[in-house]
Amino acid sequence: MLGYFYVLYPCDVSRAAFTVRHQLDHGAIQMNAQLFAAVRRGKVKPGMADEFAKRVKAGALPVMQKMDGFKGYYLIACADDTIIAVSLFTNKAVAETSTQTLMPWIKENLGPLLASPTEATDGSVVVMA
Repeated sequence: MLGYFYVLYPCDVSRAAFTVRHQLDHGAIQMNAQLFAAVRRGKVKPGMADEFAKRVKAGALPVMQKMDGFKGYYLIACADDTIIAVSLFTNKAVAETSTQTLMPWIKENLGPLLASPTEATDGSVVVMA
């Protein structure tokens, strides 16, 4: 099972790519495994990225780690208070319903930290390197 990471810097795709590449190189993600991603993007209130990450780590992440086919979670906090979360699963149905599964917890624990509603999308991972 993979771990997670969060970045509290200006959005730096190369940092995220390095982490995924490290996991690929060390066998945490099998190159031949079909992966499905649940991607969420939103804005937190100014200065709330650390608290958001703390709450995700303590509450949502343990639930996700128990979901069927869970392979990884990435939370990226950008300089403009944008938050991007990427969850990886080998089970497409779980990837597609992961947000609905966690919605009561998200509303109660993360809702007060959000400046605007999140945008959600799901899809197949088509390139891994």
